Amino acid sequence: MADHLTELDETLRRILSEPSTAARIALATADVLDEDPHLTVNAWVLGYATTIGARLVTDTLPDVVADEAIRTVARAMPAPYLAETCGEYAIRVRDTARSL
Repeated sequence: MADHLTELDETLRRILSEPSTAARIALATADVLDEDPHLTVNAWVLGYATTIGARLVTDTLPDVVADEAIRTVARAMPAPYLAETCGEYAIRVRDTARSL
């Protein structure tokens, strides 16, 4: 019984230490934004980065899980500042990922 509890404790510890699916989407989006860090953030760039980030993380997940994670990220993403670069925005997206 004690060994079983230890295994469960270890599994739970591992699960809780890993970033959520929403956090992983935000981090993947930030990575895509960092590919062109000096480019100014606009609707097209942001749409592209979030689409690629979401696909990288959710392609193998069930639709219901992916959809919920994508909605969570969409609600949490900060609005870009006027003339903000992708690199600057990526920093703020990574900060947001910590709260997901």
